[in-house]
Amino acid sequence: MLPTTGRRAGQALLELLAGLVALLVVIAATIHIQRLARAETGAWLAARREAGFDAMQAAYWLRMPGPRYVADWRRGPDGRPYSRDDTPIPADAAFIARGVVFHAHPASLRLAVPNNAISDLEDSAVHLGLFRFVHGHHQTDPVPLDGIMRKLIYRADSLRMEADAWLTWTRIE
Repeated sequence: MLPTTGRRAGQALLELLAGLVALLVVIAATIHIQRLARAETGAWLAARREAGFDAMQAAYWLRMPGPRYVADWRRGPDGRPYSRDDTPIPADAAFIARGVVFHAHPASLRLAVPNNAISDLEDSAVHLGLFRFVHGHHQTDPVPLDGIMRKLIYRADSLRMEADAWLTWTRIE
């Protein structure tokens, strides 16, 4: 029996074309994700390299400003919490000592682990500088976006990836 040709003529061709379009979108998205992942990994490595270099420098801590304590964040013009346009609400070291050190039970900790840095913070919040963290930051060059990603998702020509790395300052004066 011969297949009938009627209203169903060309359906397989349309299904094939729809499948090819879907396959192209998946391939483009995979390439896009790989490109962004590579840029992000490069940013992390550069930030880690910067922090690692500074962590071994004797003069690093001398050129850094004191710690900047943040109690909370005030929402910016976009109304979204914890976004780039938010501004910090400053706090002081005493606030940190009350809000953080108190919960570590420094007196009990001193009994269990003598001469630890946390218990020393109970006496004076100024000693928070004992935890000398070194900061590394890197922002990539613009990562160009493919046309389909530009139109469907981002509405931008390129993206920049940023990374921050924190290490402990290891150089003793």
